[in-house]
Amino acid sequence: MQLQRFPLLLALPLVISLSACIIPGPGGDEEPFKDDKLAFIEIGKTTKEEIATAMSDFAIKTHEWGDSEWDKGEVKVKLTPQKYRGGDWWLYARTRQERKWFVTGGMDSEEFGDVDYRFLLIKFDNNGIVTGYELSSSEGYGCNRYGVCVYGSLYTLLASKDEDRVVKQFDIPADRCGIYVYGKPKYSAPVPIWLDGHRVGWLMNKKHFFFWQLDQGAHQLAQHNPNVADPNVADQTAIEFSCAAGDLYFFDVKQKTDRFFFTRFWIEIEQPDAVTGRKAIAKRKLTLNITEPSD
Repeated sequence: MQLQRFPLLLALPLVISLSACIIPGPGGDEEPFKDDKLAFIEIGKTTKEEIATAMSDFAIKTHEWGDSEWDKGEVKVKLTPQKYRGGDWWLYARTRQERKWFVTGGMDSEEFGDVDYRFLLIKFDNNGIVTGYELSSSEGYGCNRYGVCVYGSLYTLLASKDEDRVVKQFDIPADRCGIYVYGKPKYSAPVPIWLDGHRVGWLMNKKHFFFWQLDQGAHQLAQHNPNVADPNVADQTAIEFSCAAGDLYFFDVKQKTDRFFFTRFWIEIEQPDAVTGRKAIAKRKLTLNITEPSD
């Protein structure tokens, strides 16, 4: 008799778990950068001005809560790109709500779903004419195979493998200096990076670094806006340095905490020696700096 009742005991938790129902909700939002949405783009013809105009009044369909059910309503949004490579690469991003699911059990219910990014990278020639575009997506944090990296609501673009390899040769023109910036964000990642009063991007994680060739003379590197004092930030770090032609400079953005209580953290910018800097850069990937911030 015990052997006959044993399978029933095993099945009991399954019966209990099945008392909770998983109900599919409405389908997700439509893909924002579908072919028909981008039909106006003609390679070798469409201009930057035409792209900007079209994206400033971009129609998408999204789920909205109606009187009794979820309805897909069309709204118009203004999409503003992050610009790279002197303004010749425009990266547009749009979040997309995936299908929702509802779990009900007893008197309680809970919904779950996911929101992911969709990206549109448009490339222009020197005359501001479209030479091509790429579509990609991100399912959560990290970098996709097109080099678009996401952390929370922030995103950035990696350089090509060839460009990364050239920068790691540490060969700088005689009339310029080379600047390498890296770090290991932990507590407030990502870290915004400012160079000479302009935000150039975010240090997303310990896998990335920035590089610039600068004119010789005085420069400033900061992890906050040096032009605006933020009363909510106790320690706003900036470092002044003089850039000599033909020299390399390495900067390590470090996040510090109280030694014993860990009640606060702050950021320091340190300048390691060339051997340490080269070793750190070799493990990381080159991130493109922003030409014109989207905000």
